[in-house]
Amino acid sequence: TSFTITLFTVYRMLNFTYMEINPIVFSTPQDGPPVIVPLDLAAKIDETASFLNATQWGHLDFPAPFGRKEFPEEAYIRELDSKTGASLKLTILNPAGRIWTMVAGGGASVVYADTISDLGFAHEIANYGEYSGA
Repeated sequence: TSFTITLFTVYRMLNFTYMEINPIVFSTPQDGPPVIVPLDLAAKIDETASFLNATQWGHLDFPAPFGRKEFPEEAYIRELDSKTGASLKLTILNPAGRIWTMVAGGGASVVYADTISDLGFAHEIANYGEYSGA
């Protein structure tokens, strides 16, 4: 049970969102007590918690969303986001788009994008951005 409690404590403390250990084996060394040995582990962490956990995580590179290359502007905002308790997000959806939305709180940003789409201009939306928090 101490393995499970420690694993869960670390999971919560470092803001993991997913963890899978498979396979896991129990081994009994000749000269010691039984031990649990995770043979493979897959995990995801909450990128938005980097301002809380950057020191404990060490250097991590987060992939661009949806498997695409990150624009330099997105990287700049991501770097700013990592240094604040606020949430700063920028996704460039269409660099040739003619409608660049104002960055607002998450709810307002969604309303802007929905309204533009409802008016028939979804193909012209260039970005999605959010600012929320402190």
